Amino acid sequence: MKKMILTALLACSTIASAATIPTGIQTNVSNTQVANWGWTECSRTGANFAVSMASVLSACQGNYLAMGVWDASAGAYAVVGMGEWDVASKILYADHSGDNNGTTQNWSNGLNWYRTSTYGSWGFTTAKETALNTADTNLYNGFNNPGSNGKAETTLAAGLSFHVNNGNLTSGWAFNATGSDFTEMTAQDQRVFWVANVAAIPEPTSIALFGLGALALVRRRNRK
Repeated sequence: MKKMILTALLACSTIASAATIPTGIQTNVSNTQVANWGWTECSRTGANFAVSMASVLSACQGNYLAMGVWDASAGAYAVVGMGEWDVASKILYADHSGDNNGTTQNWSNGLNWYRTSTYGSWGFTTAKETALNTADTNLYNGFNNPGSNGKAETTLAAGLSFHVNNGNLTSGWAFNATGSDFTEMTAQDQRVFWVANVAAIPEPTSIALFGLGALALVRRRNRK
């Protein structure tokens, strides 16, 4: 009985530590931090190399998806965002012409995710309103110049956006780590994706109650 209880408690501990999912945008992230989070890298391509979104998603199977940009000049991931796989990979429109004036709402883990299938962009932002045309539309400092396909947003929008052309991620992408730090990618930078399978994590109260119940059973058995 004691062995069974110990095994169950260890299982709860293992589930709880399966992977860490920091909320919102993470900046200046090292490889060590990513490793400590427990995520598995599943796709990495250079800024000027094309890769199909289908191949990325095929390689990145799990219930949480993360995407980020490796900033070669800083030697770190400038921006990383994590969200539920179904939300982060969801196709909102065929292309940017159907962006509904930038009113898309597709939230997970504190981020507003967007993706187009043919031409537009794939990424995330902290803004409450998104536009789906070119890769940098959602990242201009304060949305001061979103172009004809986006609706002006008065708050600063941090995030990351990869350019989409005919279902492929291609050159032409950018990030904004703070909302006022718009940066375009260079040839040395890289697009990176990670994946994680995250089980339901028992609340601390539930684990405590389980432990008390298990101890009560042991005492009862010992009395007998």
